Amino acid sequence: MYLVTGSNGFIGRVLIKRLQEEGIRTRVLIRPGVTDSIGATDHIKFFTGDLFRPETLIAATKDIDIVIHLAGVTHAFDKNLYRRVNVDGTKNLVVACLQNRVNRIIYISTRAISPSGGFYSVSKMEAEQIIKNSSMDFTILRLAEVYGGNKSKGIENLIGVIRRSCIVPIIGNGNYTLQPVYIKDVIEAIISVCKSDKADFKIYNIAGPDILTYNDLVKLICRYMKLKRWLIHVPAIVVLACSYFSAFIFKKIIVYPDQISRLVSPKEDSIEKAIKDIGYRPLGFKDGLKLILNME
Repeated sequence: MYLVTGSNGFIGRVLIKRLQEEGIRTRVLIRPGVTDSIGATDHIKFFTGDLFRPETLIAATKDIDIVIHLAGVTHAFDKNLYRRVNVDGTKNLVVACLQNRVNRIIYISTRAISPSGGFYSVSKMEAEQIIKNSSMDFTILRLAEVYGGNKSKGIENLIGVIRRSCIVPIIGNGNYTLQPVYIKDVIEAIISVCKSDKADFKIYNIAGPDILTYNDLVKLICRYMKLKRWLIHVPAIVVLACSYFSAFIFKKIIVYPDQISRLVSPKEDSIEKAIKDIGYRPLGFKDGLKLILNME
């Protein structure tokens, strides 16, 4: 039986549906008071628990073979929240897994795993270390920029900006790189890792095959949408100042400060290990872009 944390997130919801299709017996950890639109079935059961209540984690991990740990804070102004959820929450889960002798944990991390990536990246680094230092079998999946159905964030949010405005603001020089990965490829990578006997004690980059600068990404989207737009480069320090001013004065989030660090930080780009070990074959970004534009 699998246990999935973070099922209410974008990736988690798609994963639960895929596990449902596979007929894999799955226990889904949900926080108290949180409802889920995905109904329980013979294979999918919901369990109320909390990463900060160890007794619920001990109950949740009983009779579990594999834990897929998606839960985490990705955007926050409070650096302590990153630590509390991503580090301390992961530690509590690992302790519960060890007590119940869970066989494996699949940890969903980030490709921006660098001290220069900000507080979020540092918290994921520390969480990874907790996983690696445990005596459990583990696989860590470091995700790139996931797209394919989450209109309020990431690539789809950028598409919305391009559609609405003649001016597209770009943080800094725009020469930092992205490696967008389609959501279905992420889900298939998770499923493949769970079934693989080659993935134990390994770390994989789960990214798309195309490495694009932010400038080139925006230009490509404009070209496919047949729109002419002006790219305006804004110094990162100006965007950072505006983000704090907007959040604390107008109570409106433009961008989280940590997102800026994460965006421009250096990232490892090779996906060869995933291709070799788990048969990972991600969709090219041009094909993925066609798919999401046709969905709209």
